[in-house]
Amino acid sequence: MMKKKGLMFLVTLILVLMLISGCTPRTTPATTNPRTGNQGLVLRFVPGNPPPHIAVGDPFSIQVEVSNLGAFPQDPSTATDPDTSGPMEGVIYLEGFDPNFFSFSEVINLNVPGVQIPPTLYGKDQYNAKGTTDYVSFNGQINSLPHGDTEFQQRFLVTACYYYRTIALPTVCIDPDPFRTQVKQRICQYNQVLNLGGGQGGPVAVTYVKPDTGSSTIRYDIGISNSGNGLLLKPDNYLAECPNAAYSEVNFVRVRVFVDNIDITGSCRPGDPPNNEGLLVRLIDNKAVITCTFPKPPKEMPAYLAPMKIVISYGYSTSIQGNLRVLPQ
Repeated sequence: MMKKKGLMFLVTLILVLMLISGCTPRTTPATTNPRTGNQGLVLRFVPGNPPPHIAVGDPFSIQVEVSNLGAFPQDPSTATDPDTSGPMEGVIYLEGFDPNFFSFSEVINLNVPGVQIPPTLYGKDQYNAKGTTDYVSFNGQINSLPHGDTEFQQRFLVTACYYYRTIALPTVCIDPDPFRTQVKQRICQYNQVLNLGGGQGGPVAVTYVKPDTGSSTIRYDIGISNSGNGLLLKPDNYLAECPNAAYSEVNFVRVRVFVDNIDITGSCRPGDPPNNEGLLVRLIDNKAVITCTFPKPPKEMPAYLAPMKIVISYGYSTSIQGNLRVLPQ
C-alpha cells in the first residue's frame, strides 16, 4: 500500500512540474536598433605588432584589428532587408614602405601590399549591438638600410577601402489637402521637419527630411552628411581608385528614396541619372541636399503616416598611422 501511494505521489509531482514548465513564458532575445551612430570600419594596431624596432634581415608582422561598428552588411541568413544583406567587401592596404628596402608577401594591387577584408565582418543587427571584429596581417622583411644610414624611423599607413550602405527609415506625413478646414484633429502635420541627428549606423548620415507641399506633389528636401573621419569614393569603382583616389572620384554617394514603398528616386535632384544603386550625388564640404517629389493622393483621402526609406551607397576610405624603428643587423 505504501509503495502504491509513493508511486501515485511521484506521478502527481511529475505532472505538476510539466504543467508549471508549460506555463512558463518563453523568453525571446532582446532586440536593439542597429541603425545608430556614425561609424563604419574602425582600425587599430594590435599591441606589439609591429614591434617598436626591427633589425635588417628580421621578419616582422603588422597586425591590425578591424571592427565593423556600423549596421552594414548583415548576415544574409538573418537579415530581413535585402538592402542590408551581403558580404563585407573591401581591401586593407599598407602604404609608405619603400619597396627598395622592404618586401611583403601580401601584394594584390598596384604593387601595394593589401589583404581582403573578411567577408563575414558583419555589422550590427537587431540581436548584436556591437558588430564584429577580425584581424588582418602583413608579413614583411627589411632587406637593407638606405645607404649611409645606421638606423631610421619608418612611418606608414594602413588604409581600409570598403563598400558601405546607410539606411534611414523615417516616417513622413502624407496629407493630400493640408489647407482644408476640418473639425477633427489631423493625425500629422504635413510640414513637420524630421531631424535625424545621431546617425543611422554608418559614416554617412541622413541629417534631416524637410517636407513641403505643391499643387500635385509633396516635396522632400533630404540632408546628407559625411559624419565620419574618412574619405568618400564613388561606389561604382571605389577599389580602382583606392588608395590613391583622384579628386574627380571623391565625395560621391548614390541615393535611392522610397515613400510608402514607391520608388521616387527618378524625381530626385540634383545629381547624375540614377543606375540600379541610385542617383549619383556629390557632397561639397561633406554635405549635400537633394529634393525628391511624391505624387499627392486624391484630396478626398485623409492624412496618414507613411514609411520613407533612404538608401545611401558609397565607397569609404579610412586610415591609421604607425611608426617603426629600423636598426642595423
